[in-house]
Amino acid sequence: MLNHKADHVFHGWINSESGFHDEEPKESPINPHEEGLYSFKSAMNTLAWLPQKIGAERMRALPLVHQQCSHSAPEPLRENYLTCAFGVKLRECPILARLGMTFDAERNKTGSDGQPSYYADIPDTEIDKAKAMVCVWHMLMGQHKGYVDWNEGAVQDVSDRRFWDQVYSNLAQQDEG
Repeated sequence: MLNHKADHVFHGWINSESGFHDEEPKESPINPHEEGLYSFKSAMNTLAWLPQKIGAERMRALPLVHQQCSHSAPEPLRENYLTCAFGVKLRECPILARLGMTFDAERNKTGSDGQPSYYADIPDTEIDKAKAMVCVWHMLMGQHKGYVDWNEGAVQDVSDRRFWDQVYSNLAQQDEG
């Protein structure tokens, strides 16, 4: 995936192609909003970190503490799990479950000669990557069914969601005051 500087330049290019900042719209062969280029860019960035998060959830290693900022006290979490933009817990997603079962079946096969399957040595980390790919694909293809906020994180754990809920709560209190 792109580093921060390259990602910024890429985002600037998308803006220039859209004519967003132009006084006179220019002809462009792409429309980043209609073609989903912004969403695609964010989805590819999600693929950089999502396999590790899926692996952490698989190993029950997601953090059980939330800390809003360095000045706030840590708050214990009863549980932590990943949820996609469509509100489905990843560990309960039927699509990802079927994918996992397919990998398990292939890894556990035994040949007619009694030897382990050719696929027996596929590590769990590769399955985590495949699940991340399917999850991101599903959100990209399903955007017409519901809004996917790639900026907040299309997949969040409980701590991520608590962070954003508190941010919005604080903003709402400022608007009222």
